[in-house]
Amino acid sequence: MAKSQLADLRSLLVKSLEAIPCLNHAHCCALINHPSHGNLGDHLIWAAQLHYLKQVRQLPVRYVASPDLCSHRILERAVDDQPIVLSGGGQVGDQWPRLQDFIEHVVDRYRRNPIVIFPQSLYFQDRSRLQRAASILQRHPDLTLVLRDQVSFQFAQSHFSGCHLLLSPDMAFALPIDELFPAGQIGRLSHPSPPWLALCRGDREASFTPWLPSLAPWRSLLECTDWLPLERHWIWGDRRLPLSRHVATGVRELLQRRLLMPHGALVRHHWLRGLPPEWQQMAQSSSLHRLSLGMVHEACRQIAGRQLVITDRLHAVILASLLGVPSLAIDNHTGKIHSFLQTWSSWLPLADAVTVDQLPQLLEPFADACSERAISL
Repeated sequence: MAKSQLADLRSLLVKSLEAIPCLNHAHCCALINHPSHGNLGDHLIWAAQLHYLKQVRQLPVRYVASPDLCSHRILERAVDDQPIVLSGGGQVGDQWPRLQDFIEHVVDRYRRNPIVIFPQSLYFQDRSRLQRAASILQRHPDLTLVLRDQVSFQFAQSHFSGCHLLLSPDMAFALPIDELFPAGQIGRLSHPSPPWLALCRGDREASFTPWLPSLAPWRSLLECTDWLPLERHWIWGDRRLPLSRHVATGVRELLQRRLLMPHGALVRHHWLRGLPPEWQQMAQSSSLHRLSLGMVHEACRQIAGRQLVITDRLHAVILASLLGVPSLAIDNHTGKIHSFLQTWSSWLPLADAVTVDQLPQLLEPFADACSERAISL
């Protein structure tokens, strides 16, 4: 039943994005704002967007770049007056000022190009920053802003009404998990123990209310962590020194990902080589694509096979649903997780929006199920 509902949600995503006029008539596009950081959720989005543009839309992606290494000269030569697509996520707002600055710069600079901002959650605390963003985005003659929850959509209707606004599920639902991990492969990623994963944010979007202490009675059933790359403090270089990004890439890929974690690197290498040809071609065409696909593998290894995920990360909830794992979702401090689930809960039966106070009562049935399973084994 859950698989059927996820398929319906994926169909709804594709149907919603059909209402973007500029993509219907384009012969190529650029996809920029690649996540040059270790948040696995943004890499899930990136891989899903590539699949959507190339396989669903049949639209060649002529240029890709992260904000720090985006060459306007190459971008303009690659796509001329064709659409520029900005990666989805939670970048529109004042929570991550550097990313918002990049979005505004691109929108302001490329007035002759149609611009699409894939599904976003909006969050502004600074009214002057909101007014500036609204002014820049609404001045663009052909900008489509896609929102991934009803709260953000209503907020955009109030402040960004000059843009073409759409409501759509998150782009990660376009990721074909069954294609990336054919039958049996997900099982080989599984964690035999502990059965529960508490994936807790450690950044500025973390929940205001500490919730890990409330899990203390079930400590033996839990692994408590964040997305693995964040936990390992992977290096990315200094954005002000472009050469350092290339050096950091070499250190990260050779030392951190291969020498320090040889088993994971070997498993990931075999997985990449066993992907369908179009995915292998994607990985070989750009180091950015290969990085994101590797991050998808990391995320799936972390969640696959769990009996329960407890988290305040939106894409841990989404990926758990895609992998058939139940999740309890605690809201982060921007409110985007519960807003998202309230919008799409009918299609996500395995994901429940909960408060910290509700956790003890909700965890008891899962603990009983763990005990019964242990006895039967």
